[in-house]
Formats: sequence, structure tokens, C-alpha cells
Amino acid sequence: MLGTISLYDRRGERQHTACIAAALEHGGATFLLRMQREVEQVKRLYPQAHYQGLADGAKRELDVFRATHPQMFVRFLPRDAVSG
Repeated sequence: MLGTISLYDRRGERQHTACIAAALEHGGATFLLRMQREVEQVKRLYPQAHYQGLADGAKRELDVFRATHPQMFVRFLPRDAVSG
């Protein structure tokens, strides 16, 4: 599993991207814990920032982020739309 967190300035220029990953054999829980820690760290560093989430259709992960980060705007893309 793989996810990224990107930081942009007010002009929309990307300033930084962090990649978070976990091998499939470790399961989704490991990935979700790592991603949640990173999101919380970014929120501590940039509390006034606008947050937006994007997922490939893995509803389970979206449900976790909606529950733990209710102010985050999350988009859900069906897997078929992403894979073509």
C-alpha cells in the first residue's frame, strides 16, 4: 500500500511530498497507522492549512480518515475510474 502527503504554497506550487508505504503482507492496519501519524504531524505543524484527501476507492481507508479527521475533505474515486 502506498500513499503520499503533499504540501503546496498559496500559489499552488508543490513544496514537499512525503511517501508512506507498507508491504501488503503487513496488512492495511500498518499502512493506516503510518499514514495517520503523518497526517497528524502535518496538522500539528500547519494547523491553519486546508486539508484534502484523495483515495483510489478503498472505502475502508476513507472511513477511517473521515472518522479521525472529520474536517478533512475526502474525495472517493472508484477503482475503475483510476485504472482506466
